[in-house]
Amino acid sequence: VNDTKGHEAGDELLKQVGGRLVGAVGSAGLVARLGGDEFTVLLHPVSNPKEGVAAASAIHRSLSEPFEVDGEMVVIGASIGLAYPEIGVNESELLRRADAAMYAAKANGGSTRSATYHPEMDEGERRRGRLAAEFKKALEREELELAYQPLVVADTGEIAGAEALLRWTHREMGAVNTATILELAETSDR
Repeated sequence: VNDTKGHEAGDELLKQVGGRLVGAVGSAGLVARLGGDEFTVLLHPVSNPKEGVAAASAIHRSLSEPFEVDGEMVVIGASIGLAYPEIGVNESELLRRADAAMYAAKANGGSTRSATYHPEMDEGERRRGRLAAEFKKALEREELELAYQPLVVADTGEIAGAEALLRWTHREMGAVNTATILELAETSDR
């Protein structure tokens, strides 16, 4: 929305999203925007994981309805990471676990709207951290390649344009998934 309609429209969408989140969780929840398009919802009390999953479903239902921004309808998606408090787990660690679960939900694409943290997700988080560091090195070493894919008119076979695609072949892992490259590029400070 920021790219197509400007930052004012993006800010308006974020306000509407926040309002819907507050409405979805009611008085049992506290909603906070962390930055960008990330929000955190704290629910209390949650007596069992089924309540967390039910809240995630309510949030998805709420956010799946189109938003009106600048006179146009806008549809968004959401990935939710669920994490539950445990003895010895502080707030920072709980937030990190929810973040790891959110990335797992994102990695599963459209079929998974939410994911619940489990310790195996930490390996995915470490891998993502290693890839982010490697991505910065790939930029420095000019390991990224730009590939052009022609856009062809089906009826005539005429080339109407080209799509530019960023490719990265990691020296150990081989070809890196395009979605991963985009995620790394969006979160890179380079």
